[in-house]
Amino acid sequence: MILFGALFALFSRQNSVRSVFSDKAFWHGVVFTTLFNVAVVYAIVFYPDWMWMYFLEDGRNSWDEIIVIFILLYYLPYCLGYYLGRDLKRLSPVFPVLLLISMALAELYLVVKLFDRYAVIGSTFEYKAGTAISLFAPENPIGPVMNGAVAAMVIYFFAFWYWNRKQSKKNSGVM
Repeated sequence: MILFGALFALFSRQNSVRSVFSDKAFWHGVVFTTLFNVAVVYAIVFYPDWMWMYFLEDGRNSWDEIIVIFILLYYLPYCLGYYLGRDLKRLSPVFPVLLLISMALAELYLVVKLFDRYAVIGSTFEYKAGTAISLFAPENPIGPVMNGAVAAMVIYFFAFWYWNRKQSKKNSGVM
């Protein structure tokens, strides 16, 4: 989520905006993060053991717990990433890119480290028995939701990028 925040911070207009909350790029990043979270909500409701990477015997959470989890583990880190990226951008345009790279490498490390748990979907019992379904199999139960969310994120990002580029040209008088 810090990665998403840092990505959208690249588009911040800190010179004309006082608060991150009044920056349009921040809110576009919130929409982008929410598109991702559609798949996360689906997975945490229907495949909670997978979402906890089978570290818990019972991964189910109440709705109150899910709300707190999303605030603390999804939206707050997004805000942190945006704020960090925006502040680093003030120092040098290279620093937010380094933040993006470091967050992407951290994500890659986690996926590699937990790949045996990440690569199969099911209950903890199915995981331990070796009968959980491969994340990469055609019968993957969350594939349509995950793929749909990723497609929506890609489309939204490129639409935002295009809109931002058009706004930048308009504001610089190069239209």
